[in-house]
This record gives sequence, C-alpha cells and structure tokens, in this order.
Amino acid sequence: MNSYSYSNVNGSLSIGGLVGSNSYGDVLNSYSVSNVFGVNDVGGLVGSNANSDVLNSHSSSNIFGVNDVGGLVGSNYGEAGSDTYVKDSYSNSYVNGTRRIGGLIGSNIGYMYSSYIINSYSNSDVFGDEDVGGLVGLNSGDTDYSMGAVIENSFSVSNNVSGNTNIGGLVGHNSIVTYSLITNSQYFNSTNNPSLGIGLDANAQSINSQNLVDYFYNVSNSPIVSNWNLSVWNFTGSDLPSLSSV
Repeated sequence: MNSYSYSNVNGSLSIGGLVGSNSYGDVLNSYSVSNVFGVNDVGGLVGSNANSDVLNSHSSSNIFGVNDVGGLVGSNYGEAGSDTYVKDSYSNSYVNGTRRIGGLIGSNIGYMYSSYIINSYSNSDVFGDEDVGGLVGLNSGDTDYSMGAVIENSFSVSNNVSGNTNIGGLVGHNSIVTYSLITNSQYFNSTNNPSLGIGLDANAQSINSQNLVDYFYNVSNSPIVSNWNLSVWNFTGSDLPSLSSV
C-alpha cells in the first residue's frame, strides 16, 4: 500500500518492478518506474498476481521477458481461494517479449476462481511474437471450473502493437467460449496497430475502435461514462486520465 519503486530488476520467474509474486495480498495506490528483465511472469509493477488485487496503481517501465509479460502485471491468475482483480490502474510502458504479451497484462487467466480487469487502460508500446495485445496478450477462462477471465470498461490507446500470430489492438487471443468475456472495452485504431481488436477470438465478439486518441480524454465517452469512479480518476479533458491518489 502506498509504495513505489525506481529500480533495475533482473531475474527469471515472477519478476516485477515493485513486487515479484503477489499472492493473497493487495497492491494499492502504488507505482513503478523501473527497468525489469525476466523470463516468465514479468511485469512493470507485479510479476505474478494470484488470488490478490492490484488497485489504483500504475507503471511507467521498460519490461523485457519471454512468456507472460505485461506493462503493469505479467500474469493475473484466479487460482484457489478468491477471485483476482486489477482495477482502476494503467500502464504507460515499453513491453517486449515472445508469448502472451500485453500493454497492461500479459495473461489474464480464470482457473479455479475468476480473474478481472476493470476500469483500466494501457498506453504502452507492445512487441512480441504470439498472443500480443495492446491491453492483454491472452484472456482465457476455464471450462472445468466454469470460471471467467473478464475485461470490463477498459481500453487501450497503445500506438504500437506488433507481432506475428494473434495480434490485437485490445487483446491478442481471447480463448475459451463463454468464459472469456470482454464487455464495454475499446481500442485506439492507429496506423501502427493491427486492424483487429482481438487477434483470435473464440467468442467472435465485435470490439469498437476509435480513430482519435483524444476520444478517451472525455469522461462522457464509453467505456468511461457512468462506469469510472471520478473520485479515483482525474480527467483534465486534454490528456489521458491519471490517478488522483498516486
């Protein structure tokens, strides 16, 4: 809570600018401005987030990894115990990896419990090979436990999203019919981004795009209107929203 990091971090598994592995705990009102190097589960703020919450936090970091690499969180995982949330958070980072690479979160996985991304955004440059998204690389629920991977009221204004397989302006790969849910979320369709909002989508959803980034400056526009807490977010009308408490 109320923590920050300006650091260079180097490791292998669950590597984050502030927290490596966050399990059964909360990261609140925190931020990272770091250089983070790892292999699996690598994030600008948190490497792996399981059964835990990341709230009112942000990252402006450079992140390099291989699998499950994100500007804010490497992997967001609903495992045994409780649902997992990333809410009211954003990333303004440079993200580079191979598989499951996202501007905000590399992989959002619902397993024994659900995983949620709510009222959050990415303004990151994202480069990878497979399952690469401006907001999330892989969004995947679970049929055995009927648990969802959910993205709500969120957006990506990433100006550079690049890869080879399953590349999306919002999500690279939305996997598992019924349990991988994306609602009221949009992306900035710049010339440097893929034309698809979701690179590969099991649910064949239609994702709205915007051609002007300043659409997302306006609190009256979807997905922000009526959904985002204006005591948490600061809107100037001339730039992307920032967090009031961080």
